Parts: sequence; structure tokens; C-alpha cells
Amino acid sequence: MSALQFSVREKNIFFLFLVVCGIYGVYAGIYRLSMAKGQEIESDIAQTRTRLVEQAKVIRRARAMAARFDGDLQSMRQTTSNEEAMSLILSEIEAAAGGLKVRVTEMKPQGTQKEDFYNKFSVSLTVDGDLTDILQFIHALQGPSHHLIVTQFSLERAFQNTKEMLAKLVVNRILIP
Repeated sequence: MSALQFSVREKNIFFLFLVVCGIYGVYAGIYRLSMAKGQEIESDIAQTRTRLVEQAKVIRRARAMAARFDGDLQSMRQTTSNEEAMSLILSEIEAAAGGLKVRVTEMKPQGTQKEDFYNKFSVSLTVDGDLTDILQFIHALQGPSHHLIVTQFSLERAFQNTKEMLAKLVVNRILIP
């Protein structure tokens, strides 16, 4: 039986070869994989950060909208009796007409309709004035300061030879008791 005998130089070269292979194995197996995994994690962190920033914007907008809706909800609360609420609506319509160049010739409360969770107040009114002034009046009634809803609208000339128009409206307001 002959055993292979290596010289000291060959043993040193073989040992150096094993060390280089080990270093390369550590580099390829651990370092490169950990670097790739680290980049993947950093990319995930950046994407998550971007999503968090977007979601924070959405949350801020939602809070702002909720605050605005809370104010709207408070303005839609009925804190008085039905008769007093109707009286306030009538005076509010008169005040809106007083600020513009329209004249309310007839105003009739149509009554209160009680629904499941709200009261619907209706008022029928006849307004005369210039067309642009009537349209501004309707716009003002439906604006955020009055919260009225125009459900019916008809328009005709007041007199044959004038620009005066006659508008008949049914205006509603919904209040939560």
C-alpha cells in the first residue's frame, strides 16, 4: 500500500486553496445573499414609508372632512319645536330675499313631514324679479349658509313687455330631531 505523500510546499498550497475556497464560499453564500436581502428589505422599507405618507395624508383629509361634517351635522340639528323651526325657515328665506333684488310675493308653509330619523320642512313660495337675481336667490338658498333644498321650480314672465320673471319654488329643509 502506497500512501500518497505530499511535500510541505504542496500541503501549504492545498491549505491555501482550502482557505481561498472557504473565503469565497463565505462571500458568495453569506455576504452576497445578506447584501441582496438587505437591499430587498430597504426597498420594502421605502415602499412602506411611501404608503404611510400617503395614508397619513388620507387620514388628515378624513379628519378635516369629519370636522366639517360635524359642523354641518350641528347645523342640521333641530333644537326647537316644529313650529319654531318653520318660523325660523320662513324668516331665513325672507332675509335671503332681502339681501338680493327679488321680492317674495307669496310664501306658504307646506308643513312638516316626519320620516324615520329626520323632519322635512317644506315651504312653497313665489318670487318675482330679474332672472339673474332669481337665480342668485336660489343659489343663496342652496348654499352652505342656509342648507335649503329647492325641489320644485317653475319660471314664467310676470308681464308681457317686461324682463320681470315670476318663479314658483318649493323649498325643503331636513332637520334631525
